[in-house]
Amino acid sequence: MQTLNDLSHGQIKLTRAKFYRISGESTQHRGVEPDILFPNLVDPERIGESSLDNALEWDTVQEVQYRHYGEPWEYLDTLRSRHRERADTHPNFVFLEQRADLARRLREEHTSVSLDREQRQQEVEARDAEQLALENQRRAALGLDLLEDLVDAREEDDDEEPVERVQVTEAAAILADYAELTQRRMASRF
Repeated sequence: MQTLNDLSHGQIKLTRAKFYRISGESTQHRGVEPDILFPNLVDPERIGESSLDNALEWDTVQEVQYRHYGEPWEYLDTLRSRHRERADTHPNFVFLEQRADLARRLREEHTSVSLDREQRQQEVEARDAEQLALENQRRAALGLDLLEDLVDAREEDDDEEPVERVQVTEAAAILADYAELTQRRMASRF
């Protein structure tokens, strides 16, 4: 857990405590590892706490006794398969994955910024064209009007439900799948 402490000229961020999971494992350097990955625009390896020079080490403490209510790992293959089927066919989820791939590729390719204004402008235009193509591919799949430029996309975003909402909907679908798969087993325990 981190806090910001004021200094006379700025602030300093201090890690004052660690967070431990019920299993006794800390979240340092590992976080809470997801069983099913969703698209991510940021690279946690670059911006996460573990990327810092003096990050606290991963360790464990004694675990807390707790009762298991189902064994999710028994159903992981089925949950992942059902998720993949939905993600591969939902235009907004496909768009999020393609946008994350584009962001990853741009991070890898563009490690410097040209001082040549024309070259920078060409790079921006090429990036915008790729983003517009992805947006129009999504819109076509949803039966929406195509856009002329990214300015139109930003204006349309104000009128629409956020594309990222599909992640919340998918998380709910995964939870519903899990409930369905475990329903009989849970009923027999009580």
